[in-house]
Amino acid sequence: EEQLRERYGLPILARIPRERKGVDPESSGIRKSVPVPLGPSSLSPRTLEAYRGLRAMLSAAAGPGQGEGEADSPGRAILVTGPSPVDGKTTTAINLASSYALAGKRVILIEADFRRPKISAALKVTPRQGIGDVVVGEASLDDALVWVKPFGDTLRVLPVQRPDDQVSELLSIPTARRLLDSARELADYVVVDSPPLTEVIDTLPLAHCVQDLLLVCRIG
Repeated sequence: EEQLRERYGLPILARIPRERKGVDPESSGIRKSVPVPLGPSSLSPRTLEAYRGLRAMLSAAAGPGQGEGEADSPGRAILVTGPSPVDGKTTTAINLASSYALAGKRVILIEADFRRPKISAALKVTPRQGIGDVVVGEASLDDALVWVKPFGDTLRVLPVQRPDDQVSELLSIPTARRLLDSARELADYVVVDSPPLTEVIDTLPLAHCVQDLLLVCRIG
């Protein structure tokens, strides 16, 4: 933690315990296996409480009147990323969005990791359309959003329907801004799961269009 503070001047907003994770069978073999993202039903009470603490710290860091989406103002967009695929960024995005939803906020969770989409499986949703369809103009955002049943009418997901490297090429800063502005009009909070920083540059257009950027780092 001290290295993060000294080298980058970043505040530590939360410390999330490690959980036992399943391994994605598609990633086995020569390549290093990648843990499967975990939804709230798979986490211990201690870890769920840590995500509630993260939610509170983000709201506090936003300042008075900025952390809670007002009825007549756009919601707040939070980008979640990390250095590598195994730092826990997707698990953090899912559970931060879930924590806001459980607090009664309207939340949209956007999956922007086009190469390793895992959110649909983690939340057990079956998308008919996805973020790619919205980006290329073949579907509206409202039509492509999927309700997550355990959360009633508070959490919707814009997933990646299938892995597609080409969609990321279309996600320029203007396109990302239009997408996020539209999502912010529909929700109090928009949480974006982006690709890992050290592998691709897909995070850059999204980072220009959000109010908060959350970096997930694994100790060690």
